[in-house]
Amino acid sequence: MPERSRPRHSSESFRRVSTNEEPKKLLFIARKNKRPFTQTIDLEGMMVAHEPKFLSENLIIVPASGKGPKYLFVFPRSLATDVEKIVDDLRERLRRRASAETESILEPMASG
Repeated sequence: MPERSRPRHSSESFRRVSTNEEPKKLLFIARKNKRPFTQTIDLEGMMVAHEPKFLSENLIIVPASGKGPKYLFVFPRSLATDVEKIVDDLRERLRRRASAETESILEPMASG
């Protein structure tokens, strides 16, 4: 059975929007067949990785469980620093949110 293909996105028309109101959601804005295309990617339970390749820098978003949608964003090698910044930002947002959730769970237990 062939592996399920991942959406590939070119960096030429890539724009990402991440807000403080919903730090675990990423709004992907691009052009597909010369038409506007948007997709919201829920980062809950996802892992973000930077994968340098010979001719490209890849940003990969995959489910931690291994099941679910996988996203691959392909950037030119010249944008390696930008890709690393994006990955760091997304990881920090996920880490900050996870830390806040853990604190809210532990707080009632500590006061009891």
